[in-house]
Amino acid sequence: MTSKKLYKEAYVWVWLPKATEPVVAGRLEADGDKLRFNYGRSYLEKVPNAISLYEPELPLRSGGIKQQFVCNFKFTL
Repeated sequence: MTSKKLYKEAYVWVWLPKATEPVVAGRLEADGDKLRFNYGRSYLEKVPNAISLYEPELPLRSGGIKQQFVCNFKFTL
């Protein structure tokens, strides 16, 4: 019998325009049947060319952003 570990969070990496390597933009976290995204402080404060990952729903700001959609998948390995 094998068991699958259920993950509740994932780090989101992004390749910025003209960058030579990706940077951590933030963290995605399961919150019941919703997902919450939070830009990392280092991304907001230290990356001079930080961009919104998806402007209509993920504006470039601090604090958690809770998406209002049903999450039909689970992070498993």
